[in-house]
Amino acid sequence: MKPGDISDFDSVGQCRDCLHHRVTGNRKRSRFYLCGRAKDDAQFPKYPPLPVIDCKGYEPGGADPWTRYAEDTD
Repeated sequence: MKPGDISDFDSVGQCRDCLHHRVTGNRKRSRFYLCGRAKDDAQFPKYPPLPVIDCKGYEPGGADPWTRYAEDTD
């Protein structure tokens, strides 16, 4: 899957552009979506099962996950 593919939203859901998400990864190039709300609120899973269809903590406005991942791993 390439950055910007419409299917990226289908596989990740609301986490894709949520203000509270962070993308982490490993050496095998796997990516994991970390929910920042989980740090302060136990009702949110740290790594939610994807795709997230309806999250009551969702706030639009997050950076594109591919861009944020690249910035976080530099």
